Amino acid sequence: MERFFERRGVIVLFALVACLFLVQGAWAHHGWGWATDEQFELTGTIIEVRLGNLHGEVTLEVGGERWVVEVGQPWRDERAGLTAEQLGVGQVGAFRWPPG
Repeated sequence: MERFFERRGVIVLFALVACLFLVQGAWAHHGWGWATDEQFELTGTIIEVRLGNLHGEVTLEVGGERWVVEVGQPWRDERAGLTAEQLGVGQVGAFRWPPG
């Protein structure tokens, strides 16, 4: 019986350590510390669009390079007035950071 609790303790400890690494990754993903303080604009031809959860993505071709721009969740896009029709393949798209 004592061995059972010993093994269970090791499993619980391992699970806690694993959760700490997962939380750290989620925090890094949602942080904006990397963003520049200056206005940044990227304009190019839309070559691919994927709207939906968790974040939508728009792929642009800019000067022979591909850039992937994350847009908001569907409900945020809708609230901001962004529609799928505005992001058609072949259209020119301009994305600005910070938005506004």
